Amino acid sequence: AGPRGRRFRRPAGRVRVLLCLVYCGSMHEAKARGDGWTAAPPPTPAQQAAHGVTRFDSVLGQSKAGGGLLDSRELVVFDPAQILPIAVVTYRHADACTCSRCANP
Repeated sequence: AGPRGRRFRRPAGRVRVLLCLVYCGSMHEAKARGDGWTAAPPPTPAQQAAHGVTRFDSVLGQSKAGGGLLDSRELVVFDPAQILPIAVVTYRHADACTCSRCANP
């Protein structure tokens, strides 16, 4: 994503977003720092019994509103075969844009 100063300044021109279909599979919900951010933790015996999973396919980093640490939810998928890019969306922020990215350069 880049250095913080470059990442959060007002976009100067066109912005591109890659739109993908993602198969999440068995998802681990992470609310604490280090709770499965780089590799999915193994399921607990209770999770194995309840969901029949032997490993997680993805990790959902929960937002502050959902009891986590992040400003917004983030999804980590470990197998690229679970991601299907379908479109590139190109747009430009309006001069009077007040989104969090433009309002806090």
